[in-house]
Amino acid sequence: MSLQVTTEGLHRWTQSVFEKVGWMILAKKEANTNSDATLRSDMQHKVDGFVAQLKNLRNAIKDKINLVKEVDRQNDLLIELEKIVVLERFFKDNIQNNSSVGNQSGGAKKVKKSSKKATKK
Repeated sequence: MSLQVTTEGLHRWTQSVFEKVGWMILAKKEANTNSDATLRSDMQHKVDGFVAQLKNLRNAIKDKINLVKEVDRQNDLLIELEKIVVLERFFKDNIQNNSSVGNQSGGAKKVKKSSKKATKK
């Protein structure tokens, strides 16, 4: 299946995908940590859909590389393709199938109240 898309359209699609990465990490965290099964399923569905979008973008860029004749434009598309392949590999290895996302300790730590009572002198 070949998409009719401009080089500029592919560039904007690539930018959009990179902007969504943070939201997908948060969705995966919610899928791993929320007690509501429906919400967990919805969040995992979003993550899986994002991975499918990465694959579609990768294929669209490959198709466009084969269609364009200008060497400079082909080189620009090869750079875009490389970015997407790296992102796709990272996302699959570290986010999509990783059940520990959101389960790491870190961030703000709770301060324990002192159990000692103040003494009057």
